[in-house]
Amino acid sequence: LASESRANGDFYMKMGFKKDGTPVFIDAHFTANKGGYYTHGNGPVFCAAAFVHGMYKWQTCAVKADTYFTNVAPFGAFRGYGNPQTTFVQEQMIEEACEKLGIDSFEWRKKWHKSIGDETWLKGVCFASDGCDDCLDTAKKMFGWEEKNKKYANQKGPKRRGIGMAIMEHTSGAFPMLLEHTVCTVRLNEDCSVEIMQSVSDLGTGGHTAITQMAADTLGWPIEDIHLRSGDSDLCGFDIGAHASRTVYCGGPATIEACESVKRQLLERAAMLLEANVQDLEMDGNKIISVKGTPQKSIDARVIAKQGVANFIDPVTGKNIGAPGQIQGYSSFFAKHCSPPWGACFTEVEVDTETGQVKVLELVNTHDIGKAIHPPSVESQLEGGAQQGLGFALTEEIYYDKNGTCLNNDFTDYKMLGPSDMPKAKIILIESAPDPIGPMGAKSCGESALMGPIGSVANAIYDAVGIRFKEAPITPEKVLKAIKESGKKFD
Repeated sequence: LASESRANGDFYMKMGFKKDGTPVFIDAHFTANKGGYYTHGNGPVFCAAAFVHGMYKWQTCAVKADTYFTNVAPFGAFRGYGNPQTTFVQEQMIEEACEKLGIDSFEWRKKWHKSIGDETWLKGVCFASDGCDDCLDTAKKMFGWEEKNKKYANQKGPKRRGIGMAIMEHTSGAFPMLLEHTVCTVRLNEDCSVEIMQSVSDLGTGGHTAITQMAADTLGWPIEDIHLRSGDSDLCGFDIGAHASRTVYCGGPATIEACESVKRQLLERAAMLLEANVQDLEMDGNKIISVKGTPQKSIDARVIAKQGVANFIDPVTGKNIGAPGQIQGYSSFFAKHCSPPWGACFTEVEVDTETGQVKVLELVNTHDIGKAIHPPSVESQLEGGAQQGLGFALTEEIYYDKNGTCLNNDFTDYKMLGPSDMPKAKIILIESAPDPIGPMGAKSCGESALMGPIGSVANAIYDAVGIRFKEAPITPEKVLKAIKESGKKFD
């Protein structure tokens, strides 16, 4: 099988299978334009190649990428960073292969996607968790795949409906490709409130909320006592930046380590004052530290925090009370994995064969999050990612004249989907596979939701009209042109 797609360039892909569906090889070549400036020109095509390697159990994988300077807009970093291009081509070709082999593509994906112990998208780094099967099973059931399949088997008229599926895997940070480094300092104030000083950026994703929750959970204190200070590089330590869906995955562990240090110091001082062993102490949500089994032998953590700043001499005994020095925790965290999340997306579309208009009616997106630290933020990320993925697949395209001048350089002519364009959507978080490496079991979600809708919508359009579209976006003009060239009649 061979296919070609135009997505910031030409993506050629060739696959080989045994008759029983065993994947034998994949050979791909991405030729991309990177505009007149380098920016991230080579990064996304490298990642596109890596994501080819990361999805399925190919016996042999060969991917080549070339980028060229051209007189169009710069090719650079965008949500998904090469993965959308790979998904658009690869997920359509999997459907085509299974159709030709007479194999159920749902079952094929369950059998041949990579799993625990297999190499991820980055060689030498192996999957430590896998929720893909649960994503597929849950999405299929919630979508009503079998019922819709039967319903649309014998359609008549100019409007045709189709259903499609796709899976995706992405990343949590870019280790070992990048040195994922985050520094965090946690300061315990005199009243036992906490300041977290960290440079991780929240781009509207809810990452800061999740990190604050992690701090509160680690210390065992109310979240209103935790204050995150970020955005001031004179105050906060180093962070490599906001990329690769890394904010919670890398910022979270740095926060946890620093908070654990604060808690350890606090218990050590309490042990000295209570004349007890550290391992015999426990602390409740009201910040009272007591000896296990002897609650009357206790001390308020606020007393210790205040003594650290305002150490003074007992007027009766003449001895120092408490240990001097404000308690602070520090972490310089380096991620040692990329804990890829999985996802499955099922979509239903309606294609008007007279106008070429494609309407997405329903979308079910399941996401292997490992553990959702702040579920509303995860759900909003997945909803926003789906909107962008649908735009990638259906509407968003830049047009140039022969001189390289952009012809639709505003949001009147560059078509993005608005709220009224969005389908009925179900976002389902799969927490059956907590990651043993990710913080509190968490994996990423920032970019992941972009990929699933791209492949599943393209497959749904094929199911509706029986025509493969190898160029994205699949606009009404392209649909009408393809129908005319195919000679198909939709009466």
